[in-house]
Amino acid sequence: MIRLVRPEEPEIYGARKKRARSPAMTDIHRRFRLHFWRAQHGKCAYCECSLIGQPGDVDHYAPRNAVTHLLVVRRSDPGHPQTPASASPGVPAWSEPIGGYLWLALEWTNWILACEICNRAWKGALFPISAPGGTAIHVSGVVGVPHPGPPSGETYERRLLLNPFDTDRSPENHLYFDDQGIVQPRAKSECGLATIQTCGLDRTPLVDARRITGSGVRYALSRYAKELEDCNFLSAYDQLRLACWAASPTQPHAAVARSVIQDLLEVEWEEALYLLWLLRALTWHDQAEHQRNERSAEWALGLAQRVRRLEGLSPIWHGYAGVVWAAWRAHWE
Repeated sequence: MIRLVRPEEPEIYGARKKRARSPAMTDIHRRFRLHFWRAQHGKCAYCECSLIGQPGDVDHYAPRNAVTHLLVVRRSDPGHPQTPASASPGVPAWSEPIGGYLWLALEWTNWILACEICNRAWKGALFPISAPGGTAIHVSGVVGVPHPGPPSGETYERRLLLNPFDTDRSPENHLYFDDQGIVQPRAKSECGLATIQTCGLDRTPLVDARRITGSGVRYALSRYAKELEDCNFLSAYDQLRLACWAASPTQPHAAVARSVIQDLLEVEWEEALYLLWLLRALTWHDQAEHQRNERSAEWALGLAQRVRRLEGLSPIWHGYAGVVWAAWRAHWE
């Protein structure tokens, strides 16, 4: 799961929403699914699997009809869909359903495009929440409805399920992926753990798919370091480009690629792109010099200098840029 930018609500959507007789009797999801497909780059918002070959479900982030919660720890087998382990026979795995967030059913900000496995086999009506103080809210009917209904809009719950469109919480701060595809809560994040358990992000097919991506990125970065050490700047650029491409939002399982980049280079994926631009400018300069094109060489060198002096980047990035620049200068001279 990576942070995404929510698509803008079309003007025509407001008119169609008013004409909808009820959330259960409208095809409004089907008509506006494409907006979320584009914003999510054709991937499931939760597991980042490609939706090519399946229509995808318009999931209600806050369930509209009913809400349930896991009452016990989920079964240890991560590949088995939605099978929490009860402590003893007869102990329920889920809470009794209560009324959902029906008033949010047609709200544009409550929609997410998800694959059928994440939405139907795993998340379903699950929606983990806690009180502002961090105490879990139990929905046994004694405490009462754990979410406010309209029209007051008063909020006294904390939603634990991560939303990739959320501008206040980035999934990268709550989920950690290693190069073997294993996902864990970052820094014991309560939101990260709830999201893994709710959407089944640790199921075996996902781990296997992420392992391929993570291993490929780690290999590319190891080659990048070797080529840079040997002053093969064009080859180093190619290897870093492969790693950054795997971490781009258009690629499946970009989150694991970004985690590997952060682990090995100690910079964010966005900063790695600037390092890529620095290498590209230096290789442009070298190619122009070999072609005796002084004007292009001067332009490329100026671009490299501007990238190297960019402000707002981390000290670690500037350290990397300094090493690359010094190695290039020594090799050229």
